[in-house]
Amino acid sequence: MTLNASKGWSHSDGYLSSDNDVYPKRGRSNGIHPDLTVFLKEDPLEWSNNCITYNSGYKLYLHHPADVPQHSLYYFSAHYDQTVSFALVISVLNTSVTLRNYSPEIRQCFFAKERYLRYFLAYTPNNCRLECLSNYTFNRCGCVMHHMPHNNGSTICRSGNNVCMVYALESFADKEGHPGTEVEKCQCYPLCNEVQYGAETLKTKFDFDRYLQAASPTQLAGRIKYTHLEFYHKEPRFVSMRRSELFGLTDFLANCGGLLGLFLGFSFLSLVEIFYFCTLRLGCTFRREIQKADFASTKIENRF
Repeated sequence: MTLNASKGWSHSDGYLSSDNDVYPKRGRSNGIHPDLTVFLKEDPLEWSNNCITYNSGYKLYLHHPADVPQHSLYYFSAHYDQTVSFALVISVLNTSVTLRNYSPEIRQCFFAKERYLRYFLAYTPNNCRLECLSNYTFNRCGCVMHHMPHNNGSTICRSGNNVCMVYALESFADKEGHPGTEVEKCQCYPLCNEVQYGAETLKTKFDFDRYLQAASPTQLAGRIKYTHLEFYHKEPRFVSMRRSELFGLTDFLANCGGLLGLFLGFSFLSLVEIFYFCTLRLGCTFRREIQKADFASTKIENRF
C-alpha cells in the first residue's frame, strides 16, 4: 500500500485552490456516477470459522484524513454479495478568529498548531484520546495494545495482560469527562475548525457471478466473493456553522449606551446640559444671589 503526501490541502484550511490535481481527492457535486467506486474481493477458502459465524464482512470507517481509524469508533458494515451505497453528509464548524484572545479552557477548542501531540503530526480529538489511552494503559499495565501509538521502548501486551487491558479501557472510559482526573488532564478539546463525516447507507444484493455470465456467457463464475461500495455526496451544498463570542467589548459598550439611553434618556446633549447646570448655571445663580444680597444691604443703609 502506497501512502501519498497531501497536495493542495492542509489540515487547518482545507483545499487551498479550486484545482482538481489535489490529494486527498476532491469530491464532486451530485452527478450521474458515484464519486468513488470500490470492489472488495475475498476467497471463501481463506475464511475461518469465526469469520463465518461472527463478525463476518467488512468494517468501514468514515473519518477526517488526519484521524487514525480506531476499531472502537462507530463503523459501517458491508458483507459479500452486497452493494452498499454511502450518501455522505458533511458537518463543518468554524470559529471566529476573535476567540484566539481567549484561552482554550474558556472556548473549549484548539486552533491549528495550538496543541501538539507526541505520536501524531496533526492534532485531532480522536488522536489525542488515543495517545492519552496509550499512556494510561502503559502506566497501568506496563505495556500497550498493538494498535496504540508507542515508542520503541514500549512493550506490546500479550494474552496474559488481557485482564489488565480490559480494566484499563473501562477505567479510562469511567474517568473521561470527570474534572480533576488524570484522563481529563489530557484536554482533548475539539478543533475550533473541524469537519465531521456521516453517511446514510443503502444495501442491495450484488451478484457478481451473474454479472460476469451476462457480460460474457463463456466466462465461468469463480468462487471469489465480491462486495461493491459506492460513495457520493448526498447534497451538492452544505451549511456550515460558526462559533463566535456572544458579547465582545464593543457589544458591551453599545449595550450599556443603549440601556442608558432607554432608561435615563441619556445622550451627549444631556452630558453638555449636565456640565452647564453644574458649572456655568450654578456660577451664574450664585453670582446673582450675591448681587441681590449686596443690593439689599445697600438699600438698608440708604434708608437709615
